[in-house]
Amino acid sequence: MSIQRTRNFAERILFNAPRICPSRALRWVFCKGSAIVTCELTSGDNCFELATVPPYPSGAKSLEIFSQVSDAFHRQAEIEAALVRDGWTLGYHESILA
Repeated sequence: MSIQRTRNFAERILFNAPRICPSRALRWVFCKGSAIVTCELTSGDNCFELATVPPYPSGAKSLEIFSQVSDAFHRQAEIEAALVRDGWTLGYHESILA
């Protein structure tokens, strides 16, 4: 599936997700050796949250909040590009109920 088709699919899921708990989340897991980095995009009340969890034990998760889903996807793409440049690969991605 192309990146654009994946993003279009993700936007449909986030925009059409019911606004009651549980909410829909999109998760990307990147691998480098035995280390993993997780990026998770969730829809909240009037916002979108992008959480990035670095490999253990390097630090606490980062949480960024966006008012537009396109801005959240843009930031996720920036993170993904930086990881790929540093030798990380996309292990898997999924859509889950959070």
